[in-house]
Amino acid sequence: MTDGRVQTATTQRTDPDHADRELRGRTYAIPFDTVWNAGLGIASGGLSRWSLVDSDDQAGRIEARVVGVMFKMPATVRVMITLDKNAQTRVDLDSTPNGSALDLGAARRRIRRFIRELDQCVGASSANTLEARTRAEAAIG
Repeated sequence: MTDGRVQTATTQRTDPDHADRELRGRTYAIPFDTVWNAGLGIASGGLSRWSLVDSDDQAGRIEARVVGVMFKMPATVRVMITLDKNAQTRVDLDSTPNGSALDLGAARRRIRRFIRELDQCVGASSANTLEARTRAEAAIG
């Protein structure tokens, strides 16, 4: 949460309309294949404690297992890499702990870490990363 309280929700997911800017996912003006290969590399051990469980490039789905730092509790992270309605590469994630109802913000940190690494791997910049705007922001102007 952005108000300083400890987050206890078990699942976090990105959404272009998320109130938290860091959980809005990414829309890149970068080819799908480039983003897919980078995402696959990250989920396959490009980040420590991450291991690939499954992937399907036709569906644009990557599933990884991530082992926590403090409690060593595993979590499942699903990465969806698709083309949006404007043929831009869209990346969304969800992170769900396995076997624990207490998250302490770990799911949000996993998502942020993946996105930061993906941005670096694909050479994201203001020129090729489109800002996600909520429906309310888009209606304003």
